[in-house]
Amino acid sequence: MLVFFKTQANDNDIPDGAINSKNANAGYAYLHSDLAPGWSIHKNTIETDQESSLIQAVKKYVHVTGDKIILDEKAGDRTVIQRMEATMKYLLKEWWLAKYGLIKGSTAIDWGDVQPQNGWGVVIDNNTKWTIDIYDNTMFVSAISDFMEMKSATCKSKPIG
Repeated sequence: MLVFFKTQANDNDIPDGAINSKNANAGYAYLHSDLAPGWSIHKNTIETDQESSLIQAVKKYVHVTGDKIILDEKAGDRTVIQRMEATMKYLLKEWWLAKYGLIKGSTAIDWGDVQPQNGWGVVIDNNTKWTIDIYDNTMFVSAISDFMEMKSATCKSKPIG
């Protein structure tokens, strides 16, 4: 999980996947981070569930292991809990539709790999059709709940601005 925080983008989005750079040949436009040498990452820019999924995974990890130390572990200049807060703010800034009070995403089939029109469906392009869907919003609400529980469990981490 720490690889995902170490490869978090400057705008605070979370990548979809990380793979050993030696094996990175699946056709993605791979990205790299100085915080995670040897890893190649890819980002599905039409989806909005990666951020929520990672927060839920951290919560499950903490619940199963009892290891709350991970929340204060550093990934670059920020702790994991600070990075989770930043990714929640990213979703609210970039994907929130105030008119509906919901997160938007795109119309995609098969977990985002296929668009109804031509194209692979992993990058926003002129074929992208925006939607509001149950899955992304359910994931977001669950992530908010999980984040708030973890945030209240650690008072050491200061919120980011």
